[in-house]
Amino acid sequence: MRLISLHIDHFGNLSDFDLKFDQNPTVILHENGWGKSTLAAFIKVMFYGFSGELKKTNAEREREKYRPWMGGTYGGNLTYEADGKRYQVTKVFGARQKEDSCTLIDTATGFAVNDVDAMHLGEELFALDERSFLRSVFIAQNDVRVHEDGHADIADGISAKIGNLSDATDDVNRYEAVMERLNDLLNKMSPKRATGSIKQMDAHISSLQNNLRREGTLLDNAGRLQLQIKSEEEKLQELYAKRVQIERKLRQSVQKGELLARKEAFQHLWDQYEDARKHLEQTEESYVNGLPVDEEVGRKLEIWKVREDLKNAIENRELQLNYLIKEAEDAKAHAKEQIEYVRRQKEIRETQMENTSRAAMVLLGVAIVLLVAGAVTVFVLSRLMIGAGIVGGGVLSLVVGLIVMLVARIRKKKISEEEVDEELLQLADHDASADISQVEARIKADRDQLAIIETNVEEFLRHYRFPYKPETVASTLYDIRQRIAMLASQVADVESKREDIRRFENANDMTSIMNVDAGAEEGERDDLEGERNKVETQIGETQEFIRMYTRQLDDDQDEIQSLGDMRMELERLRAERDQKLHNYRMLTMTRDYLKKAKENFSAKYRKPLLDGFKKYYGRLSAQEVSEFQLDANIHMTKRAFGEARDVEAYSSGDRDLVDICLRMALIDAMYQDEKPFVVLDDPFVNLDQERTKRAMTFLSDVAKDYQVIYFTCHEARAK
Repeated sequence: MRLISLHIDHFGNLSDFDLKFDQNPTVILHENGWGKSTLAAFIKVMFYGFSGELKKTNAEREREKYRPWMGGTYGGNLTYEADGKRYQVTKVFGARQKEDSCTLIDTATGFAVNDVDAMHLGEELFALDERSFLRSVFIAQNDVRVHEDGHADIADGISAKIGNLSDATDDVNRYEAVMERLNDLLNKMSPKRATGSIKQMDAHISSLQNNLRREGTLLDNAGRLQLQIKSEEEKLQELYAKRVQIERKLRQSVQKGELLARKEAFQHLWDQYEDARKHLEQTEESYVNGLPVDEEVGRKLEIWKVREDLKNAIENRELQLNYLIKEAEDAKAHAKEQIEYVRRQKEIRETQMENTSRAAMVLLGVAIVLLVAGAVTVFVLSRLMIGAGIVGGGVLSLVVGLIVMLVARIRKKKISEEEVDEELLQLADHDASADISQVEARIKADRDQLAIIETNVEEFLRHYRFPYKPETVASTLYDIRQRIAMLASQVADVESKREDIRRFENANDMTSIMNVDAGAEEGERDDLEGERNKVETQIGETQEFIRMYTRQLDDDQDEIQSLGDMRMELERLRAERDQKLHNYRMLTMTRDYLKKAKENFSAKYRKPLLDGFKKYYGRLSAQEVSEFQLDANIHMTKRAFGEARDVEAYSSGDRDLVDICLRMALIDAMYQDEKPFVVLDDPFVNLDQERTKRAMTFLSDVAKDYQVIYFTCHEARAK
């Protein structure tokens, strides 16, 4: 595989630049600052894209580092040959990765190539990830080492590429990632490291034990700390104001006041945002199970009010029940008296009715006798006057007898009505019992509903780690609402501060603001800078005091909230700590076994790499190569004075010499069929004059097998 040509629209300080790779080696000789490293970076980016997309500084984010100085289209194209065909890849870069565009065409047909991921072309062509590419065929200035800083092994992509050539399995492909993951897990869990979760858990357990022994002074401490924080914040505002005055004077001295003021404002916005964000994180972490939504708390308050209404209703109904019972007892006693009275009256009336009935019968009998006697007197004896008198007496007796009989009937009917009144009294007594039962049933139903409400609210409060006491439930719920409102206010504050930053960034030239330097007149500037440094020190000390007091206050408030749960938390942490320690030991054993397996595998390709290294080292140095040894981690040592010594102990020139030769040995082992191009960004800068001469011959020898693109700023390293 080889490069044919490239064209840069705009990339860093390079604009409308063309280059053909029609010589081998292709030597790019230019002075420092021309853009040689930028050109080398363009080649890498066309195959792998930008590095450091998530880094914080522009120097670490390649997309920002190489953004065109003069504006224009950010990108270009590169033509290369692979497997006997020529292709052209074109990339245009946006502000973010998702705004990038990329096309890959077959130059012979002009058609787009769709079966290749053009955005990650390097992985397709070299079978390497970017990290492995930068440690093999791309040799940068002052970074010729095979191993990355902090890594004992070579990149897993290189190991896998060599392993595949050795008919190895794919197990090694993920070795470094797995080892890194295991080491990361072990470091995070370590019982000895300050940042280890087990160590932190031990500290937490110890802290809980100490806190459980503490009583009494937390609230006083919290009040004192709040006053101290307020005092320090007032002092900090005064210091900020004083710092602004000093900075304004400094900026005026070099006519950069506006940019520096904006920079100060941006930093202040950022500090406020960070403080608000960290405070929000601390607040959220303090609620183990989170907080409910305000509507849910509102519903609990409503049903708790229903509980209060139920309690009042129960009390009223109990009073009503007592009243009904007493009233029923009084009514029953009165009914009994009435019934007894009615019975006595009935007996008297019945006696009177019997007497009246007998009198009526006597009168009727007398009437009949008189009428008969009168009739006999008139019609038989023919004594009209006497007979008429007798008949008159008989009629009178008959009328009186009928009246008496009618009165008896009326009295009998009244007695019957009195019997109905007695039945009504008995029915009324039955109705009173029914009313009592109904009230008792409603009291029971209200108490059942009361129990359901109390259970519901208790479960709700305990779920969110709040105490349940019926007499303080309402205040606890209002306290939760206040906490929800405070948390929402914090979230809104963080979003507001972040929006302030975005608006500031959109409204200003951030590159100019972040790169501005302060200056001042001689003498006055020194005095101002000295005064500013003093103020900065005071600000730092004050901020540290505020942070220290805030941490102490947060700790005290956490203790105040969690004293009731600490003992349960302690037991839980002890059990969790034992489990984590067991897991830590298992992971340690896994890592050790995996490392041993990797070393056994690496030993298989160690000899071919050492032979290749010795070949290149002999060409480049003309020195004895038998004293070099290579371990399973591709780590080179040289025997001197009877002892194997790490090449890191030698001069920078000797180290570069070893690493360049080791890189070429790796490339030979990795690419035994189609050869890649090799980029060398002035890697011989640390070599002495004699070795530099040999390096030029070395380049010519390498160019026989590989396409070489060589960057340098010195004619002596270009001949």
